Formats: sequence, structure tokens, C-alpha cells
Amino acid sequence: MAVPDTRGLSAADRVRAQTDLRNTLVTMLGGLAVLVGAVVAGLTLRETSRQNRAVVELQRRGQVTERFTRAGLTGARLLLEECVAIRRQLGSRCCLPCLQPRRHPDR
Repeated sequence: MAVPDTRGLSAADRVRAQTDLRNTLVTMLGGLAVLVGAVVAGLTLRETSRQNRAVVELQRRGQVTERFTRAGLTGARLLLEECVAIRRQLGSRCCLPCLQPRRHPDR
């Protein structure tokens, strides 16, 4: 940026030229601040979006894990109920180890 020659100007014109130059510099700094703010906002938005996607994925995995856990517990409970029903029907004639009463080592 070339600085104009102010040697032939009156004092009032020189002050006006300096004021115009200062105003131009302040406007440029303001524009630079807006540009930096826009870049920071864009980067923040991108990072927040990435973190939100990660949270959604973790929640989805947690839901899948919870469903498998519930299904496993439900299946185990149903299997146990079926084993108890078979044991009632067979009584002492049951030969399956899973249906035999547990014996504690201290007894």
C-alpha cells in the first residue's frame, strides 16, 4: 500500500488524510477479526459434529449390547425354567448333570 505524499496539503487536509488512513486500518483489522472468528467457528462446528457422531455411535453400541444382554438373560431364565420343569417331571430319575442338585464340598 503506497502512502500518499502530503507535503503540499494544508493542515486540515493532512489531518483528514491521516484520519482516513486510520479508519481504513481499523476497518481492515475488524475484517480480519471477523475472518478469524468465522474460521474458529467453523473448526468448532466440525469438532462438535465429530464428537456428536462418536456419542451417537457409543449409544448405539450400548443399545445393541443391552439387547444382547437382555436376550441372554431371558434365554437363560427360560432354560432354567425348562430344566426345573423337566426335573419335576423326572424326579430322582434325572441323569443330566445340569439338572442334578448341587452338592457343596463341605456337606
